[in-house]
Amino acid sequence: MNFSDYSILIAEDDEDLLELCLEAFQMKGFKVYGSNDGLRALEIFKSESIDIIISDSGMPGLSGLELLREVRSMAEKSPLFFLFSGDIFLTDEQVKEKGATALISKPFGLDEILQTVINSIEERDYVVSK
Repeated sequence: MNFSDYSILIAEDDEDLLELCLEAFQMKGFKVYGSNDGLRALEIFKSESIDIIISDSGMPGLSGLELLREVRSMAEKSPLFFLFSGDIFLTDEQVKEKGATALISKPFGLDEILQTVINSIEERDYVVSK
């Protein structure tokens, strides 16, 4: 699958983790955007065509859930939205009820997050083309 057609926004306030994730997705061919602040992530979403968002739950500016709410309220076509957990106490089902695609628990492996995103893309493409 060619991932150069997909843009991903990663919002994570841990600079080292943000860089690792950006590099991992860029190496797979994704067009990547990054922010360590929820408000800046929302600005990027408004100005770019974003297909996938991965957001930390706790960030300056807007939390991951606040970012999710804002994105869902303005998006004609909702992007896939993954929420990193660690300091929130929600289940995967509760996060999906709020509009997220999936909850990704910290700590996680980069291979794990890549595969989770790729599986969701393939599932969405299958549903859309069906």
